[in-house]
Amino acid sequence: MVTKAIWWIVGLAVAVILMDNVVMPLFVRQGQEFALPNVVALQVDEAAQLLEEHGLSLEIGGEEHSPAGLEGTILSQEPPAGTMVKLGRPVVVVISKGGQLIRLPYLAGVTVRQASLSLADAGLVAGDVQWSYSDSLPRDIVIATTPEAGSLVPKGSRVQLLVNQGGNQDTVAMPNLVGTQLTHARDLLEKLGLELGVVIRQQATDLLPGTILEQSEPTGAMVHRGGVIDLVVADEEGDA
Repeated sequence: MVTKAIWWIVGLAVAVILMDNVVMPLFVRQGQEFALPNVVALQVDEAAQLLEEHGLSLEIGGEEHSPAGLEGTILSQEPPAGTMVKLGRPVVVVISKGGQLIRLPYLAGVTVRQASLSLADAGLVAGDVQWSYSDSLPRDIVIATTPEAGSLVPKGSRVQLLVNQGGNQDTVAMPNLVGTQLTHARDLLEKLGLELGVVIRQQATDLLPGTILEQSEPTGAMVHRGGVIDLVVADEEGDA
């Protein structure tokens, strides 16, 4: 009998503790309002965990491109942070799809003005103009762009233009090849009357194979036609 009484007392104590610390707070909080936390700028999984801790749920209401927000980052929430809400309230969020990518149009053969207008129409910006010489094109005509035509670049990016300054010249201005692909560099050098020399391959695991890391002549330097340009190019890990 004594043992039974002890177990009965222990059970009653546990029930009281559960009632005071678990059941009653749930009933009390069910009708109470509290300030909604801010989940903007958090990643989706982080926001979902934070809301769950407050007895709320997360719903994805849409996705938008945003240069300022990394992919998966929350851009907005409804209701806004600080709104008084009750337990179980869903919070609708809009998630960033990252910066919008634009395919760079082919601009070789058009005037600088036409190139600037085409870039603006595409959501891009005409950047620095580098001058070179070409016998095959009229003056003030675009020879090439950096990045190269067809590349996917973030909306709002600046695009460098290589423009013809005229023909019948013995020298050409060295273009900026760093960051472009070897195939593009080879074609551009050929158009300018320059030759591709030694290609040194160097490990660079954070870049695509074939990306140019260094060039033997600095950008803007005047190089005689027929000059040889050596390049350092990114290679896959283990292939250097």
